[in-house]
Amino acid sequence: MTSLGEIRVASLRDEVTRALRGAIASGEIEPGRVYSAPGLAQRLGVSVTPVREAMLKLAGLGIVDAVRNRGFSVRPLTQHDLDEVLELRGLVEPPLLGEVAGRLGAATTDALRR
Repeated sequence: MTSLGEIRVASLRDEVTRALRGAIASGEIEPGRVYSAPGLAQRLGVSVTPVREAMLKLAGLGIVDAVRNRGFSVRPLTQHDLDEVLELRGLVEPPLLGEVAGRLGAATTDALRR
């Protein structure tokens, strides 16, 4: 059975993971630069443990690399990564845009064309 303390720790770890993913996506945490868990913990205002756990989770997803005795580094995007993103966008965006366009009225469609 899970105790309330374990739930709180798990939710903090998840919150830290979301914050770090957001910082990576926005470029606030830059690819190739090494970040220490204590430094990130200080920036986030939390203890080091949830930051380490979050970064290890991100490492397991292939988003960051653990740098022994130094911290973590965001993996730079490769051309293959960018090609995959473009392929996924090509699969997802056209049907969505078609659905949105089908819901627009004639006046809105005319305004967008101008």
